[in-house]
Amino acid sequence: GSPTLSSSGSSILDSSPVESSSTNIQNSFIVSILVTAFFQEILGKSISFLQESYTTPTTIPQSTSFIPFSFTSSSSNNANASLLKLTASRYTNMLIIKEIAAIAPTLFFLQISKFFEVVWLSIKDNHSQIIREISALALRECLRVISLRSSTSPTLPLHWYSRTFAESVSLVSNSGAASNSQLNSSSHNSSQN
Repeated sequence: GSPTLSSSGSSILDSSPVESSSTNIQNSFIVSILVTAFFQEILGKSISFLQESYTTPTTIPQSTSFIPFSFTSSSSNNANASLLKLTASRYTNMLIIKEIAAIAPTLFFLQISKFFEVVWLSIKDNHSQIIREISALALRECLRVISLRSSTSPTLPLHWYSRTFAESVSLVSNSGAASNSQLNSSSHNSSQN
């Protein structure tokens, strides 16, 4: 029947339930602040990486990319390995952005204008369909976040929706023009044969 000692050497009876509850609340608050700061930092680095990777596409950007694996390459395939690494980096960073938008929409909303600067570059990526697909999924998640915010400010999403519409129309019309020119050149080549 004697009280047991806790790991600190004091009796369990020495601490009151109120102090324990207060400590748990403080610990939870500290953890949430740390997680928030961590997500905010990762989100910012991922957006920065993508921005840098699309403004200097001939080299692998020097900023941090969050690739959970490394590549080894032979000297003969160095260019292909560099492109593969760049594609993996872009994919990973866009996936991080998409997931942070899903699990921390308030944090994501703080970076939404920077996201819109980068997402269209990724959607127009010429090298990889998988980059275009993950970027479209991230854009969908972004639009979901905007729609959640529309209840607090009905005019806020109009800017982002109209920008998305304008970029989409531009993308489709440019794609259509490119397809038509390819069709015209291929039909011209076949008529010459």
